[in-house]
Amino acid sequence: KYDANLLTLLGEAIAQKKISSLDAVGIENDLFAFMIAGQHSVMDYLSFVEKYGMNAVYPLDSSISGHLGWLFQAGYAEKFGTEVRRVSLQFHRRVLGRVGWERQNEEKNTTTILRSMCLANLGLLEHPETLRKCSEWLAQIKSQKEVDVNIRGVTYLVAAWKGKEEMYTYLLDRYKKEKIPEESRKLLRALGMFQDKNLIAKALNLSLSSAVRLQDSYMIPVSTSMNPAVDMKQLWNWTKQNWPLL
Repeated sequence: KYDANLLTLLGEAIAQKKISSLDAVGIENDLFAFMIAGQHSVMDYLSFVEKYGMNAVYPLDSSISGHLGWLFQAGYAEKFGTEVRRVSLQFHRRVLGRVGWERQNEEKNTTTILRSMCLANLGLLEHPETLRKCSEWLAQIKSQKEVDVNIRGVTYLVAAWKGKEEMYTYLLDRYKKEKIPEESRKLLRALGMFQDKNLIAKALNLSLSSAVRLQDSYMIPVSTSMNPAVDMKQLWNWTKQNWPLL
């Protein structure tokens, strides 16, 4: 645990690229861990990111993205959630500006993964341009046009997050017809990301049905557990009822 003066010096060194991103991610992880432990506040962590992490590169940018996503979920219905959304939106817009909307020839896999993380966060934050792009990609998928395989999962996720019963039906029908296992798992994960409680319940029950292969049955409960809009009591009660050994 770093005292305030040392943390400031380390933050400035990170911002000025005086230490490696690999070392920087260790410092950021330490701060996040102590925040989880209650020895730093959420605002301490967000302030650190805003002051020193906005121009981060891999792996620090990926770590911050994951942590801001976690905080968005944890703070979705809490007062501190407003500040989390503000910082996360600022951070992920900057990352997206650097990595671009679509995969480039010969780009690193880490950049491809970071783009998907960034788009998923911005989609859940309901960033207008991200919602528009995901809507365009979904229209292309529906019309059987080529869409980068690396952003199809995010496209389904954002469609579910903003969707209603009609979108649930579409994703489910597409899942039942899908022949490619990787694509079918993306659709399953998306089914756990609706905001409507009734659709969440339908998705959870679907995971126990014969329509879902046994080896894939965990995917909807897992994605549901990461859905910021989910009532965790609802999920826990469902889990106790259907997986009593847990």
